[in-house]
Amino acid sequence: MGEGLTWSQLEDVVSSGFVTVGSHTHSHISLSSAPEREAEDEIRRSKELMEDRLGAPCRHLAYLFAAGADRAARRLFDTAAVDAWRTNRRGSTDPDRLGRTPILRSDGRMFFRVKVRGLLEHEASLYRALGRGPWRRL
Repeated sequence: MGEGLTWSQLEDVVSSGFVTVGSHTHSHISLSSAPEREAEDEIRRSKELMEDRLGAPCRHLAYLFAAGADRAARRLFDTAAVDAWRTNRRGSTDPDRLGRTPILRSDGRMFFRVKVRGLLEHEASLYRALGRGPWRRL
């Protein structure tokens, strides 16, 4: 699980009823180059592990778009978020192709408020220009 929460911490937040935990992939392979069957196995394994460890359904997935993984995500999950740095538009959003809005540690209150309101349409360009986010200059 990396540097994130422990299984015990995840169990606690899920048991509160206020939080759901979604899947990403199991071993973080590149789904764009994986054959469809391998992509499906990768996300199914992650989903099943989450459900076994947390005792709750894993209904959501976040991943980078890949055609084979896209078809598997539609079969296995209620929603899937694929594109980071994209705003979801009311009335025209496909629940299997949701945009993701990353919340960064470096975000101040202003950026956080704007993100919560879905108003940062060109966030990636703005972060690049400011030298923040994944494009931060070292």
